[in-house]
Amino acid sequence: MPEMCRKTIIMPQAIHSTYQGYLDLLEIFQCYVDERNAYSEITMNFRGNTWFDANLLPIIYAYVEYGQTKYNIVSRYDNQLDCNLHRLLIRNNFAKLCFEMEHKPRNNETVVPFKIFRADSTYEFGVYIDAEIIRYFPDMDERVKKDLSAYIQELFGNAQIHGDCSFVYTCGQYYPTHQKMDFTIVNLGTTIKENVVDYLTDKKEIIPENCIEWAVEPEHSTKRINSGGIGLSLMHEFIYYNNGKYQIVSGNEFWELNQKNVCTEELTYKFPGTIVNIEIDQSDTNYYKYQENKKNDSNNIF
Repeated sequence: MPEMCRKTIIMPQAIHSTYQGYLDLLEIFQCYVDERNAYSEITMNFRGNTWFDANLLPIIYAYVEYGQTKYNIVSRYDNQLDCNLHRLLIRNNFAKLCFEMEHKPRNNETVVPFKIFRADSTYEFGVYIDAEIIRYFPDMDERVKKDLSAYIQELFGNAQIHGDCSFVYTCGQYYPTHQKMDFTIVNLGTTIKENVVDYLTDKKEIIPENCIEWAVEPEHSTKRINSGGIGLSLMHEFIYYNNGKYQIVSGNEFWELNQKNVCTEELTYKFPGTIVNIEIDQSDTNYYKYQENKKNDSNNIF
């Protein structure tokens, strides 16, 4: 074990919800999970950052929580009032929950506040989704809004069932200029690859090159009893027809559906859990005839 020491993380100029953005975050915050580099204190410096997709803040909190729980790492925020990101951090509740700073929301806010949920708080999460996300889609067909809320809540439920985690971290951001809503769900638990490999090994089946890609297929599930469901594939279908974006990061795997195009990549660094991000096009108000199968449980990826 190396001598305990301090470290300062310098945030890059911009972090977006892209493959490169995830690569940057996983590399920058690797010091929280790398057993070869044990730090007693890590300070985050955002002064040089001019853009940070707010929906990705749960990733930072997950690293902070991981480091504190496993290595007793104390995390600090270089509180610079002149930095561009500071106003966002105190508006969306992140600075308060992560750094115990004052929360200062403002009227006509476009943030979906950062929240920490116990993994079994399904009712509270459902209330949060309807109040903080669905309200941004006033012109969307009521049936579509109901479906969207249900699909997001299924993702939350899977974190507990298959991620075997205690908490789930969430945050979102609405971009009125582009009429886009981004929302991210993060947990520190068993990765998708771990679940899929264990399941397929027991079944004596071939391990896919990208386990997330296997998991998003209809009827694919790592459940040991009953048949697999279609919940995850319905979210996939929703985003496909909505022309939105759907991203999953788990372990060292990346999967993305963006504007109907699928991309899979291997990450240089592993994330110790699962990140799910969805981007919904507010301008799309159509109602799609999704496949219905109420008898099956939701598809499970975590």
